[in-house]
Amino acid sequence: MSYISFVVATPYSWIVVCGLLTGIASGGLTRVVIPRFRVNRGEDRARRRALRASQLTRVMFYLAAAVACIPAAVFLPGAERILDPQLPRFFIAAGAAGFLTERFPRAFGIPVVFLVLIAIVIGLGLLAPYEPVFGRTTVAELRALSVHQDTVRVELLAPEDPEVATAIVTLNGNAVAPVITTVELHPGWFVFGREVGYRIRGLEAFAGDEETDDEQLALSDSFRVDDPVGWHGVGVRLLRAGADRLPGVSKSDSVGAPQRMRALERYAVVLDSADGEIELIRRD
Repeated sequence: MSYISFVVATPYSWIVVCGLLTGIASGGLTRVVIPRFRVNRGEDRARRRALRASQLTRVMFYLAAAVACIPAAVFLPGAERILDPQLPRFFIAAGAAGFLTERFPRAFGIPVVFLVLIAIVIGLGLLAPYEPVFGRTTVAELRALSVHQDTVRVELLAPEDPEVATAIVTLNGNAVAPVITTVELHPGWFVFGREVGYRIRGLEAFAGDEETDDEQLALSDSFRVDDPVGWHGVGVRLLRAGADRLPGVSKSDSVGAPQRMRALERYAVVLDSADGEIELIRRD
């Protein structure tokens, strides 16, 4: 799913735009109803009437656009999503922001727009190491290069190019489970183009004989992928330290169910963005 497709498919984007347009229209309407100054000369009164007529046309345009957002918010994302009880709060907040921006463009509008743009750029930078995931998606592949009684040599493959190995590691054990870090965003953060982002955190190995149930396998070894370098590394460290303090943001490490490895077989790591479930599926 592309960024535009995601933004169009969430009701929050339409409700926020609807609120902004409604607020701007309300602020513009006050300029029509409440004149800024009194004039006595006939030419000035005619000029003011022309300005008020122009302002009223602008208000009607914004109101028409706001009304057009309502059916879009209902039918494009799906009618059931418009019942989200938090949507009215976002509409009111966006409406207030639009009103203040229209009424006080220099004191409020320009600084707020500037700060919002900076926040979006910083947020996109922090989320850059975490790839967006929509629905059930293969986020990595594993290939067992060799399997012995107490060790397994595993190749971690990139999902975009399954022939490129991102890591080759030998673990103590005969069953392997992927570890994935997920960052979940409230739908109100739609500007970031995702609700769930992921990063492969590493692998864990488990030991047990053939008669041991998968639920009773004992953790025997682990491997962690190094943090990226540069700005991506800064984003990973900052989110690791402060994700729980950010409103509408949560970060967690999830471990999939261990899968007994068989030599030279490939396994797809499938992540479900709806519930965060991780599956390791053997490829035919």
